Amino acid sequence: MTTETSRKVFDMNPLVHLATRKWLTLCGDLEKWQRKSVRIISETFPDGEHTHWAACEALEPHAQTVLGYKPHDPRCRLEQARILHNSGWYAWARGNYVTAKGRVEEALKTRAGLLGPDGPDTLGSLGLLATVLSGQGKYEEAEEMDRQTLALRETVLGKEHPDTDRKSVV
Repeated sequence: MTTETSRKVFDMNPLVHLATRKWLTLCGDLEKWQRKSVRIISETFPDGEHTHWAACEALEPHAQTVLGYKPHDPRCRLEQARILHNSGWYAWARGNYVTAKGRVEEALKTRAGLLGPDGPDTLGSLGLLATVLSGQGKYEEAEEMDRQTLALRETVLGKEHPDTDRKSVV
């Protein structure tokens, strides 16, 4: 195992990682630590703004690991949806539209299922999906989704709310 204290990063040997997972499974603690890992990455993985790209790049492998977990806890699934949304935003910003679309669609599905179709986070993912579709050149589909997002935001938040303008869709 190597550590970089200046960046608070460590690298674990795959064999040590496997042994740790087996030990946690035998102790019945694997799911507990998976939930904690999801929460930490959810709280740490920033949005896809250019100023956050270095952090996104460093956290991407960890995000992919915790997204592979299959939690039963709805809160943990919402935390995974947040990771999907932010990593999808990052993928979109880097021009990786196929990856972005898949991640944002999955975030949207989870959020809509757990928060409802008009939840603020659901609407955020819906708006981001419209942006991703626009980046793919699917302008008509993106425009329709933008209109749907705006209408829902106006209904939920009111026409005077700052999140009902186009800039807040992402």
